[in-house]
Amino acid sequence: MQVQVLALQVVLGQVLVLQVVLVVQALLLVQALLLVLLVLVLLL
Repeated sequence: MQVQVLALQVVLGQVLVLQVVLVVQALLLVQALLLVLLVLVLLL
């Protein structure tokens, strides 16, 4: 019983970490796009 609970906690932990990583990547992507737009606006 305890092993199942532990395994569940590990899986949930991995999912949480994965979600955090995806969110961080999305934020970095948005920042990069905004930077590109800013550069284009300044060049035009």
